[in-house]
Amino acid sequence: MVTDTRRRRPEQESLFFASQALERVIAEESSTEAWFASAHGALRDCTLAVETQLHALNSPGGIGGDVKRNEPRLLPALGRLEAALARLLVDFWEAEAIPATARPLFVPRLQALADELRDLANQEWNFVYDVQNEPGGID
Repeated sequence: MVTDTRRRRPEQESLFFASQALERVIAEESSTEAWFASAHGALRDCTLAVETQLHALNSPGGIGGDVKRNEPRLLPALGRLEAALARLLVDFWEAEAIPATARPLFVPRLQALADELRDLANQEWNFVYDVQNEPGGID
């Protein structure tokens, strides 16, 4: 079953859920126009998820502001997470621009992006966990 994602707003704001949706699309790979449109819809959702997380990290009231004010020990981790999100955002933009003539390269690129997004979702979770817990505290 290929989901029609044309003419809809991207909806997924969670890195983890966006990576799962992209993996489901990859599993359905059929090289049809409907599948290609569905894959691009999943890419748009992934792009939205990354943009949302970057905004949450960089907004004054977001977690990045908290870290800068209260948890300076986590500034290097915050910088690494921001850089990884920014690189991944560019990768998603480039993947969305892959032309129909390059479709044989599309699925392996999607799989690599899904893997990166899932890894980044885990890094983000660990970072938020570290922000919420005192160093040396009880787990």
